[in-house]
Amino acid sequence: MACLIQPLLWAIKLAITPEVLFPDFFGLWSSGRYVLTHVPSTVYDDRLLHAFQVELGMPADIGHLTFFYPPWVLMLLAPLGALPYGIARVAWLVLTFAAYVVALTAWRWRGVVAYLLFLAPSSAVCFLVGQNGFLTAALMLGGMRLLWTRPMVAGILLASLGYKPQFAILVPFVMLFGCHWRALASAGAWIAVLSLATTLAFGTDTWGAWLTGVGGQAGTLTGGRAALLDLMPTVLAGVLLLGGSATMAHAAQAAAAFFGLVALWKVRTRQDIAARAVLPVATILATPYAFDYDLPMVTGAILAVIAVRIAAPDRLRPFELPLLFACVVMPAILPAHGGALAAMVPIALGIALWILSRKPRPPVFGQSARSSDETGRYADMKLSTR
Repeated sequence: MACLIQPLLWAIKLAITPEVLFPDFFGLWSSGRYVLTHVPSTVYDDRLLHAFQVELGMPADIGHLTFFYPPWVLMLLAPLGALPYGIARVAWLVLTFAAYVVALTAWRWRGVVAYLLFLAPSSAVCFLVGQNGFLTAALMLGGMRLLWTRPMVAGILLASLGYKPQFAILVPFVMLFGCHWRALASAGAWIAVLSLATTLAFGTDTWGAWLTGVGGQAGTLTGGRAALLDLMPTVLAGVLLLGGSATMAHAAQAAAAFFGLVALWKVRTRQDIAARAVLPVATILATPYAFDYDLPMVTGAILAVIAVRIAAPDRLRPFELPLLFACVVMPAILPAHGGALAAMVPIALGIALWILSRKPRPPVFGQSARSSDETGRYADMKLSTR
């Protein structure tokens, strides 16, 4: 219910006040607009960018909407920056959410489970703040869906996750563990093309400016600021919220990354939906830097697993449904600034990763492939014949 009421209140506020809303998207849009009229490399100068954002109408006391994405992202944001803010915001949300839905359409969703994709807390957060969680989810889930049937396209999609490098850290291991050589070659070629195009468009200085600024920004985000930590579903943030030291937090984060690699190795030869859902969940556990708006990739992957396993109840272990569904609804804790309670989110994700990486139950005699956990493979095969 909260997910339905909060967007309505924000829509009413948007209609009756001139206040700048959705500050996260305003940061993305203003950065794209900045490079159209300024030296592109100076977009990483927080002081200059903030002054430009204030000129565009942002209240000076709203905080600094720093740009710290790799220069590749400017290829996407510059066209958005050429549009008026309102139009750009609507276009961004509609297009990225549509891509998110398309990435999941290969699997047959059942009624109420499909509606949960729209009502999930992670979706509500993305709609409210205008962030890029839908785009990240579309690239990761679409890439995993096509990895066996369209490896070249999958490589491009998964390589594009490099626009947020912390979410691409496990992608090479997926390709290496599964011997997806065509996808790996495609990913490398796509990164080279993007890098060349970005350099030609915005200059070599842009890369140096990004590398200079990104280290300090990462330290700020993971350095223990409580206002940020309880919005982060990461293991590092969870340990700090529970009172652990920085050393303990980094050790736990390293252990979680290793757990993610083990899970990816276990499912390297599987093509069922649960196996494809391992990457997004493992990625959130492996990276020290993620926010509540980055969770649609987890929500979509887990809801797809739930939909398939509900359709084949004999494949659903008694404890799996409530534990998996908890990962869909628990992110609501984060926007509420739940403090130490937010540490439950990475714990739930760790349990989900264990469930997803387990071998699925064998189907009962005579069970249809369409109603089994192999539905993902069947749908991909059907898609490849169209």
